[in-house]
Amino acid sequence: MSDPTPTLDDVYEKYKVGDQRQPEQSAPQPTATSPESDLTQQLAALTKDVSAIRADNEQLRTDSAKAQEKADLQNVLEKLSAKLEGVNSKHIKYALAERYEDDDKFRQVWSDRANNPEAFNAALDALVPILQQDMAVKADPKIAADQRAFDNALQSADAPGPGSESDDETHRLMKLNESDFNAEWQKMVR
Repeated sequence: MSDPTPTLDDVYEKYKVGDQRQPEQSAPQPTATSPESDLTQQLAALTKDVSAIRADNEQLRTDSAKAQEKADLQNVLEKLSAKLEGVNSKHIKYALAERYEDDDKFRQVWSDRANNPEAFNAALDALVPILQQDMAVKADPKIAADQRAFDNALQSADAPGPGSESDDETHRLMKLNESDFNAEWQKMVR
């Protein structure tokens, strides 16, 4: 017979899991130090602390700048959405991002928006007609011509024309019973 499969408790006991202790680290032995080495250690600790404070400060500046840019973008989107009625704000956002990437002057105006808000607002006003033109729905000339042809065909189909007598004849034949229809058909074929 084979041995029964050990349980988790058996494995735990057999391999003494949990009894594995980390080797104790001996406490550093005090050494005789000179005042200069103490100052050097303190200076190193202070330098490390100052570096950490600078890194935190830089992170706060970066986060603040990102939050300000997000708020500015939201304000711009609201302003342009009001002027570009019917245009989705996502489309405006994409158009602004493309303009920022492609247009050095717009990029400079955007970057300087906090220092020169008048120039920034004037640039946004100048963008409105450009964005209106870019986002206007333009009809394809081929589709417009097809639509006109379709409308004309519908109008001519509704109007009684010279073929209305044959239409009346067709309706008359459709109303006949089978024997009368066959008789009429034979007259037409001869």
